[in-house]
Amino acid sequence: MPYRMEQTHHRANGVVVFYEHVNDEPAMILGRQVMGEGRSFIIGLSSAHNYTDDYYLMDQARKAAEVLGLGTDKPTVVNLADAILDYLGDLVRMPPPGPQPQDAAESEAIRESLTVGG
Repeated sequence: MPYRMEQTHHRANGVVVFYEHVNDEPAMILGRQVMGEGRSFIIGLSSAHNYTDDYYLMDQARKAAEVLGLGTDKPTVVNLADAILDYLGDLVRMPPPGPQPQDAAESEAIRESLTVGG
């Protein structure tokens, strides 16, 4: 079930940062649509602490850029690293899985708005 819609952030190069529970763990998802095909890179809360290490952050940003089909040039990798750092706090503050404060119709509308290619 998606996190609150106001927690969705749009970034440069068509990358969208949003939050969802993945396998009952809060997660930050970097997503992008490439030639009609959705691609995503997931950062789980359990690994969030690793991103305080600059080497790890840049290595993962490079991997995310590759997975998202953005290329791995320095400006792109730095842009993704900045996005991760900018929004990591939102991931840490994300509530645990469980009942959400929104009704079923609102949840469905949010799911549809986040569907890649929809």
